[in-house]
Amino acid sequence: ARNMEAEHELNHVAVDKLMGCMMLLILFFGGTANILAFRYFIRRKTTASTSVYRVIALTDIISCLNTYPVILTMLSNRQPLLFKWTVFSQFWGLTWEPIPYLSISLVLIISLFRTFNLLFPLKHASTRLANGIMMAYSTFLLFRYIISVSAFGIYRYTYESAYCWRHITSVTFEWFDLYLSMISMALPIVPILISALATSLCLYRNRTYYDNKTDNDKIAYQWQVT
Repeated sequence: ARNMEAEHELNHVAVDKLMGCMMLLILFFGGTANILAFRYFIRRKTTASTSVYRVIALTDIISCLNTYPVILTMLSNRQPLLFKWTVFSQFWGLTWEPIPYLSISLVLIISLFRTFNLLFPLKHASTRLANGIMMAYSTFLLFRYIISVSAFGIYRYTYESAYCWRHITSVTFEWFDLYLSMISMALPIVPILISALATSLCLYRNRTYYDNKTDNDKIAYQWQVT
């Protein structure tokens, strides 16, 4: 039995080392690529699309940087290291947990703009609208997690996960927090589905319209769209 426990512990350490090395590669290559992407889009003319891609690159940079404390923990036999400081754990959690929701909202904006371009090929999407949607949703997420942590929970390091989880200190709030998570996820996903449906209908309409035209009308229509 002791031999089996020792072998299990050895395998556990080997997997941790492997995951730590893989995350280190993600940090290096992902961080570098997204920094270059952010630098590229920041030099481009400010439009609705470039504004969204700047935020996408910045979000991915933060995601890559947030893996650094986890990498240190994985490569040091799951010692807390940076996570042993409570203030750092709260800051790390508040930048880690909302990121997936923000990424989905950015996909929402891209989907909406593509639908808009299909519906109105001769018009340009509003840059202010794009910035407004991103700012509004980011503010909602920030306040949601700040209120959650300050009033009902705290991020603590757990050995099993090798990083911080938000421990909810109120049983009543646990259900409320679940509903907030569902709302946070539904806010971008529902418009994405509607946008996908509208895009499909628009493509079908354009294809039907295109097929019923003569050759000269088709050439004129192509010039109008492009």
